Amino acid sequence: MSTTLAAISPLFDALGRVPFIAGVLTKGTLIVLVAACLTRLLSRSPAAARHLVWSLSVGGLLLLPVMTQLPWRLELTTLAAARDAGLVDDTHVICEIGDVFAGRVQAREDDSQVTIYKSLGHVVQDLAAADYLQQRALGGR
Repeated sequence: MSTTLAAISPLFDALGRVPFIAGVLTKGTLIVLVAACLTRLLSRSPAAARHLVWSLSVGGLLLLPVMTQLPWRLELTTLAAARDAGLVDDTHVICEIGDVFAGRVQAREDDSQVTIYKSLGHVVQDLAAADYLQQRALGGR
């Protein structure tokens, strides 16, 4: 009986690491895909540029398991974290940023009001926000 448990024990240890392994594989795949896309875009550039992209991606792949296991994490404060801390509640969320840009919701009325915008990686929204802010700063719109 103890021989069977000794044989199965490494299997249970490995199963406990599945989320870590899956995370590293997912992030590693993303790094390789980004590197492949960049080198494709740099196909007419000097070979040194393409080699630099692949060298950096290999370095990232080698550091990925180590960086994943570090005890510290860079955590950005999110609405959920602020809500959990009791700093805000659902009444603080007025609208989406697109509603402000479209004029469906009035923007800040004075300097005491705060607008928080969390970009979720949509480049089009970032560009629209930058254009809107630039136009406002220059006196347009």
